[in-house]
Amino acid sequence: MPADFTPVFHHFEALDSTNTTCAEMASAGAPAGTTVTADVQHAGRGRMDRTWVAPPASSLLCSVLLRPSCGVEDLHLATLAMAVAALDAITATTGMPPALKWPNDLLFDGRKCGGILAEAQPSTDPSTMAVVVGIGINCTFAGPPEATGTSLLAATGVDVAPATLGSALLHALTPIVPLLDTESGRSILLERYRGLLDTLGREVRVEMTGGSVEGRAIGVDGRGALLVEHDGAIDAFHVGDVVHLRPR
Repeated sequence: MPADFTPVFHHFEALDSTNTTCAEMASAGAPAGTTVTADVQHAGRGRMDRTWVAPPASSLLCSVLLRPSCGVEDLHLATLAMAVAALDAITATTGMPPALKWPNDLLFDGRKCGGILAEAQPSTDPSTMAVVVGIGINCTFAGPPEATGTSLLAATGVDVAPATLGSALLHALTPIVPLLDTESGRSILLERYRGLLDTLGREVRVEMTGGSVEGRAIGVDGRGALLVEHDGAIDAFHVGDVVHLRPR
């Protein structure tokens, strides 16, 4: 049966990590929709275990617990669901849509304003399957200069409070989450994601631990992997940092 999704907020002034706290709640049996937000986090993490610290109340720092009725192999699609919802929420609150870069970065003019980190808690019992999806969106803080990021305020001129953006995010996410529960729903989600993805059709470099590959991004497969055409072949990348290259 599809899991119910009713957002329930738990706000903290400060945490080590919203993902860690939300995962602890998940392990204790918290329901889908459990949402953890914080004004500041001291041990926030991004992909590749990158750290991120922002001034208090300058960013939306949020983690949401999902319990989709799907196989372990499809849990990562929760990241795509959050990416689509985040794009919708930013558009609704600022009037300007960000670009979406595979797999989960939100950009304005090529500068990152938000990112997503999903952490699965797989189980042999489908009723206890869980995935915690964390998101950070820069509302007024663009990050340190070396990060070459941006904020919603800098990119759109709109000063959006994190709480306002969080409410818009949960509103956008509520009708999207049930799509994870069925094969037809996952197909609908993937089509929406592909239609929003700014990476497709671009020359890209996929950077991985063991090296990098340059080619043309031509699609996203049914598991959310990026399809890159290079050297006469097409490879599917499930992980990696993508750099949008200038046209040759």
